[in-house]
Amino acid sequence: MLDKDDLQAIAELLKPIHSRLDQLQGDVTTLKSNFTSLQDDVTTLKGDVSTLKEDVTILKDDVTSLKEDVTILKDDVSTLKEDVTTLKGDVSTLKEDVTELKADTTILKEDSTILKEDTSITRHSVNKLLDWADDASIQVIPLFKKVK
Repeated sequence: MLDKDDLQAIAELLKPIHSRLDQLQGDVTTLKSNFTSLQDDVTTLKGDVSTLKEDVTILKDDVTSLKEDVTILKDDVSTLKEDVTTLKGDVSTLKEDVTELKADTTILKEDSTILKEDTSITRHSVNKLLDWADDASIQVIPLFKKVK
């Protein structure tokens, strides 16, 4: 059997093991504390991830809305391009018409000038004829008055 000295010797041998067990128990306590802290952090992160998912969903909805708006804008731009093309054609037609009107106006001015000259010549000739008729005493009462 073991005597007192043997038990003390065993106790001395167990002191470093006991000391080591105390140290391990402290480390386990630290690990439990760190684990609890990590669990809190994970819970916080889960909340943050949930919030981010909600934000991403909102952003996806916004992107979808923007895509629809872009499609509408593209359609509107296409319509505007068609309208501009039509307007360009109309402007081109108007320019041609204005050119024709200018040419016609020039012709009318020339014709008017010719008519004025012809009228002046005709008036002068009629007045000469009336003067001749007066001089020739063909008629006692003049039939026409001179135009001046």
